[in-house]
Amino acid sequence: MRLLFFVLACVGQLCLYAQPRLNGNLDHLSVPHGLSHGTVHSIVQDPEDIMWFGTTNGLNAYNGYDFKVFRSDEHDSTSISGDFVTKLVVKSQDELWVATHSGLNLYNKLNDAFVHIPQSATEPGYLSNGTIKDLVIDGQYLWVATAWGLNRIQNSPPYHTLSRYFYDEKRPNSLSDNHINCLMKDGDLLWIGTNKGVNILSLRTGEFVHHHRKGLHKDELTGPLVTNIYKDSKGQYWIATETGLNRYDWASDKVRRFYSNAYSPGVQVVRQVYEDSFGDLWVATDGGGILHYDQEGDRFTANKKNIYSPKSLSSNAIYTLYEAKGNILWIGTYERGVHDYHRRKSLFHTYSHDPFANSLSYGGVKSAVLSKHRNGIWIGTNADGVNFFDLGTGQFSVYRHEPNNPNSISSNIVKSILETENGNLWIGCYTGGLNYFQPEAGLNVNYPVIPPNAELSSTHIWNLYRDSNDELWVGTLRGGLVQFDPKANSYRHFIHKPLDTSTIASNLISVIFEDSRGNFWVGNEEESGGLNLMNREEGTFQRFVHKSEDSTSISHNFVREIYEDSKGNLWVGTSGGLNRLDYETFTFERYHHLGPYFSGIINDVLEDDQGYLWISTNQGILRFDPSTENYIYFDSRDGLQGDEFSYNTALKLEDGRLFFGGIEGFNLFDPEKIIDTEPSPTVVITGFQLDDQEMSRVPLLDQKIRQGTQVVLEPHESAFSIQFAAINYHTPGKINYAYRLAGMEDNWRYVGNERRATYTNLDPGLYTFYVKASNSFGEWGDNVQKLNIRILPAWYDNILFRIGVAIMLLGVLVGIYQYRTKSLSRKRRLLQRMVEERTSEIENLNKELANSNEILQGTNQKLMNQRNELEKIVEELNVTRDKLIVSEKMASIGVFTAGIAHEINNPINYIAGATRLLTDLVDKQIAREDSKFSEEELASILELENTIKVGVEKTSSIIQSLRNYVHEDGGTFKLYNCIYCIEDALKILRSAYKGRIEIVKNYPEKLIIECMPGRINQVIINLISNAIDAIPEEGTIRIDAYAEGQEVILKIRDTGVGIPLDLMAKLYDPFFTTKDVGKGMGLGLYIVYGIISKHHGKISVHTEEGKGTEFTIELPMRHSDNAMPQMEVIRKNDAVT
Repeated sequence: MRLLFFVLACVGQLCLYAQPRLNGNLDHLSVPHGLSHGTVHSIVQDPEDIMWFGTTNGLNAYNGYDFKVFRSDEHDSTSISGDFVTKLVVKSQDELWVATHSGLNLYNKLNDAFVHIPQSATEPGYLSNGTIKDLVIDGQYLWVATAWGLNRIQNSPPYHTLSRYFYDEKRPNSLSDNHINCLMKDGDLLWIGTNKGVNILSLRTGEFVHHHRKGLHKDELTGPLVTNIYKDSKGQYWIATETGLNRYDWASDKVRRFYSNAYSPGVQVVRQVYEDSFGDLWVATDGGGILHYDQEGDRFTANKKNIYSPKSLSSNAIYTLYEAKGNILWIGTYERGVHDYHRRKSLFHTYSHDPFANSLSYGGVKSAVLSKHRNGIWIGTNADGVNFFDLGTGQFSVYRHEPNNPNSISSNIVKSILETENGNLWIGCYTGGLNYFQPEAGLNVNYPVIPPNAELSSTHIWNLYRDSNDELWVGTLRGGLVQFDPKANSYRHFIHKPLDTSTIASNLISVIFEDSRGNFWVGNEEESGGLNLMNREEGTFQRFVHKSEDSTSISHNFVREIYEDSKGNLWVGTSGGLNRLDYETFTFERYHHLGPYFSGIINDVLEDDQGYLWISTNQGILRFDPSTENYIYFDSRDGLQGDEFSYNTALKLEDGRLFFGGIEGFNLFDPEKIIDTEPSPTVVITGFQLDDQEMSRVPLLDQKIRQGTQVVLEPHESAFSIQFAAINYHTPGKINYAYRLAGMEDNWRYVGNERRATYTNLDPGLYTFYVKASNSFGEWGDNVQKLNIRILPAWYDNILFRIGVAIMLLGVLVGIYQYRTKSLSRKRRLLQRMVEERTSEIENLNKELANSNEILQGTNQKLMNQRNELEKIVEELNVTRDKLIVSEKMASIGVFTAGIAHEINNPINYIAGATRLLTDLVDKQIAREDSKFSEEELASILELENTIKVGVEKTSSIIQSLRNYVHEDGGTFKLYNCIYCIEDALKILRSAYKGRIEIVKNYPEKLIIECMPGRINQVIINLISNAIDAIPEEGTIRIDAYAEGQEVILKIRDTGVGIPLDLMAKLYDPFFTTKDVGKGMGLGLYIVYGIISKHHGKISVHTEEGKGTEFTIELPMRHSDNAMPQMEVIRKNDAVT
């Protein structure tokens, strides 16, 4: 009898662990994540893979990242009719039936609007009631269960109600009750759950036929109030009530009752029965969690809330179940949101600490060994002793340190376990030394210090290993390597000696391994360590250490794993990646780039029966194919105990299952059952934003994407963001994205898990935005989403507008030129008229001097000659100006042309009114006693004479300055007083600065240099003109000139606006100017640069925006024909001081 009980118990446990495990593998979404309410009544997935959740307070659309919530708005007739959503049914690609406690709605995604189906208790063509409980689509019809009757409406516009069914006490074949809770279509039959039992309507005849089924009588069920009806894949009907569960067999007309409290005490209400695509039957209860029914064992197992497991149910009140694509089971709860369960997660069976159940003790796994004497695994923890996990029963036994029990193990921090041939254990502890433990007898022998009485011993045992000679090796923490013979109680001790390279590289022993060739390997976990190959006979070591300059050396000196695969390859795991040893050359091939999630730390390596290497890391477990070097990553999001694993904890069981220990527990799984493929996720564009505001002009973005039409933007809307998402509810955080904007870029941008693309300052034109996503294994598919975008050009970017503007500007320039030409002509005519008038006056005054007429005529001829000479000079200047329009010299003349006209005008008035011969005439008149002029008249004539002289001198000075400026020196060097250049420039530019800019002069009267005077004139004119232009209002220009050694230094400093730093690099470029159009061609400083270069000089500039600019010119006093050094140009950003 005891044997039978034991067998049944084992079978029960095997059945239990064969079932899918919800707890520990559930993800959770609730109000803090964006869900509108924690109570979820209905769940459905539409054809575009969007999940929809109907809650007590609103409808929710979820794409794996974000929620969109729909609520009723009394001011918006297209909003949902009520917030209490009871049922969701997909009608088509873009339409969704939404049942609420306030009416029935049809939601259209393309126009983002709800259509309300009218209701009336008295009108036959309307829904009989607004409290909708359930919906079932029947081809062209929709069956609607309400709190007052059953309705059949059209499943297409205009959605008229065609039939209504009510309870009629005068008709025994009518509905048994008007309050209908649920519907189920089964072929030609419609099953109806009411408050008073089950009804069945024949869709073929329109008659109720349930009255003929005795087994369905309400008294035969666990209760009259039916909450759910479901038909499983075996043809059995499950009827849920508020007081239990019923299974009905159609053929026998028999019902079997399951009272929920027989399996979950205190539970009465069953909400739903659901069978997933794997054939597992799930029962949602209100208070008892989720029951899983094992049809072979005819028993239920409960999955309930566990406050110590964050991946368990958050509530025991389960309202609805739904399986979506990818075999994801969604679970709607009361007040605690939704869970999603992916079967792939449960394939990595996770075992962790649970204080209220028989489970792994706390502290995480630090060592493990497969027992050959017992069907189980010995597990060392980091804080709670040794565990034995029974593979047959799934039970744990714990062996801890007991301070008052000398036969207990010496420490609860267990770093290594080794099973002996007789089933006893060698246990290495941190701070507890070495233990020989007999679990059956409960005896223990402790070796607290290894080795005792040695020069360097340790109480910290890090690793234990038994070699092919059955010798025990003990690796310690900083105590070196020890070969221990327990029978003789003798030790061989191997420690690191700094000056002896034949000793072990480090005293911290992390791993010990003997390969199939008899090589004995020892790993160190220390910067000065590495990998050691030991000669056990001689007790010497050959070291393999990391060398940064040698790519064939081991990748890191922290060695954590040594493993030999079935092909004889030796793999070495380090803190810097994976290495494979080449036995012929004893060099290493490195594998340190194993994906974006890989930090480099390798903990353990195992080979499965298919030749894949399973590698635990601090970011999960990766499956590596050595033949192709392809890899797949799994982490806690896939159901692992956590992301961080421990080393020296991996095991391969005889049945092929793999064991990996980590800081949160361990995983035990069959690698052949791990799902390693999944389709490329559907990518959807979820938003389009301008200036971080949702684009209100594109409410039908989904429609535009589907129809391939354009999003049209105004010219000022050239900066926008596009949001997108890949529909993946299993591991959305492992999805990576890539996008590109055709028309601007040719290559894809791979942006990781970033779900937003932002573009700014795009030119007008047509663009197409493409986005794609990888699956959680990093595989890119062909599922590419696109959006066409058109940016309209600005009105001023129109080609006709630009041509018009160009013509207008050309006309303005021509007009300005004509105006200037006419102005000069008018001035010449005015000058001529004034000369003629003054000449006439002189002729009238000298009529009495008839005898001097011939002389006066000669004098007048000279004046005319002077006038002609002046006109010729003006004409030469005009010609020179026309030539300099092409060069920067015209830009300079354009500045001071007005000054020339102004300065010449007054001297001409003087010249026209008198002659040089007037002096002789006056002298003769004075000498004559009979002079016709009085003394006062003669005094006036003398004053007029002086005036003429002053005017002539001024005119000569200005003309001489102009001649100096325009004079061509033939490109030859001459000795010249460069002070003249400064003075001439100031005279020419006087009208441009007079009364506005103070000129500060600091130079001697004479400063002789060997130069080309005309070219130096041009340099100084340009620099002073630029300084004047740089001062918009009042300011100061300081000019310094002095000799320094064999050089002449010239500095021109202004207090103007300064030069922006970003323009300094272009300062001497041809045609570069910051002046307005028409005020310069950008050749001034380019010409200055060339002239100074030709003089073998230097030019530098110091500037500060808003404070001014200083140009410094350095010129040699003498030149040699044999020395033509390159000019050095200095650009500095120093402020003007």
